[in-house]
Amino acid sequence: MLLYYNNSMKRIKIFPIFNQAAPRVWDDFLRIRTITRQHNYNINSSPTDINDALTEFKENWSRPSQNFALAAYDNNEIIGFVSGTYNAKIARIQHLYVLPQYQGMHIGRQLLDAAESAISVNTIQVDLISMGNSDKFYEKYGYKSYTQTNHYNKTVKNAGHCAVTPVFRCSPTLIKQFAKLSNTTPNEFDTQKIAQTHTPLFIYRDTNSKITAFGVCGHTPKIYGTSDWAKTRIAKAITEYQSMFTVSTK
Repeated sequence: MLLYYNNSMKRIKIFPIFNQAAPRVWDDFLRIRTITRQHNYNINSSPTDINDALTEFKENWSRPSQNFALAAYDNNEIIGFVSGTYNAKIARIQHLYVLPQYQGMHIGRQLLDAAESAISVNTIQVDLISMGNSDKFYEKYGYKSYTQTNHYNKTVKNAGHCAVTPVFRCSPTLIKQFAKLSNTTPNEFDTQKIAQTHTPLFIYRDTNSKITAFGVCGHTPKIYGTSDWAKTRIAKAITEYQSMFTVSTK
């Protein structure tokens, strides 16, 4: 999770969307997508196009181990988001939009950074299709087109170190690391239940991208780690997340 202040000193926070099916989330995604496409690319979204986008969101959500989403909030209002899918080898950013009145404040970059950090938990390669005049934006942040088209790639192997990162897919490899950090066995963590209930998870990685702490949200959050400082960072992230979504998505 990232904390960011724009030039107007309005506080913008970026949160992972573990529960995309919560009230208003898809409505906000579609609203922001429609407004931004018209403003940035002069694309008028038809009812069919909007319905297709909603279908895509729902289909991705039906495969919780293969999707991610993060949103930028101004107070309790979503003003931008990034979402996509991934597997063991590659992640795909399918949407990255920021409302026109918030553009130029580096929020798109913050969303992209947050997505790359989350993606790097389970895979190291990300690709995307750039729209309209977005090529320079992605090229500025390390994306390359090896086919000289609007298809871009980037390696994100070292993304997310020295930061709290949301976990959208709790893989067997992560479960083994969690068991080690908590001095338990992997059987203590029900991977299938975590995936089915979209349980919010956060990790902290050190300068070498090694996981040194993790936390599982719940009525009583469970936080484990080898560093008190890292556990404190996890606790703060969980508190902010639970405070935000108790108000805005339930």
